[in-house]
Amino acid sequence: MGLEMLNDNYKEGSKEPSKKENIPHIYSYQFCPYVERVHLVVAAKEINCETFNIDINSKPEWFFAKNPLGKVPALELDGGKILTESTIIAEYLDEAFEGKRKLQPKDAYEKCKQKIFYENFGSVFSGFYKIYRSKEDLNLLFATIENGLSLLEKELATRGTTFIGGNNDPLMVDYLIWPWLERLPAIISIIKKEKDWQKYLSSNLPLTVKYMQSMLDDSAVKKVAYSDDIHEEYFMFHIRLIRGDNF
Repeated sequence: MGLEMLNDNYKEGSKEPSKKENIPHIYSYQFCPYVERVHLVVAAKEINCETFNIDINSKPEWFFAKNPLGKVPALELDGGKILTESTIIAEYLDEAFEGKRKLQPKDAYEKCKQKIFYENFGSVFSGFYKIYRSKEDLNLLFATIENGLSLLEKELATRGTTFIGGNNDPLMVDYLIWPWLERLPAIISIIKKEKDWQKYLSSNLPLTVKYMQSMLDDSAVKKVAYSDDIHEEYFMFHIRLIRGDNF
């Protein structure tokens, strides 16, 4: 399974699919890390929902009618109610559906502290985006990502827990940052020419390595995550579009 899975997306001119009643519907794109946030929450809470993948380069007309900005992820609820923005959708799903477990802390202060952390982690997000959307120096972009990872390393050291959310299971904060960490081995392989991401990171970011290993063992991550090879194929496809086939 590789990039051919994109052939199943709804494109311009396609008919709107029929939907099951009384469950939420997610408008998605397979390789979007923001969409993955929502899928991780759904998997962790074991919410029954439907997913429809959208071609982000050729979006169908009916999708714009529901969601004028054309953003993914988008969540459609009963009565045609639409929510966008990954963190808003994730928090809504946690609050509106009891599911298997709650993913946000009950303590208001701790909830805010976790939000502050994933907002500050944003330098990692922007670095990943620029790798396949710009011609900036890849090593400089990776340095930006490493700076963001140092924040994670410090947070884990301060908390002394397996996950940012605690010792037992990942919480919302962990699922909101995970999609970028999942793609990290592919980026290390492409930019640093090192297939063993654990070896590469272990000297400077040992707690981050342990954290990623623990996240990879989580049932929701196992259900949602793509392999390192698929992520690398996706990144290389887009990098070559920007930088040329000889990259």
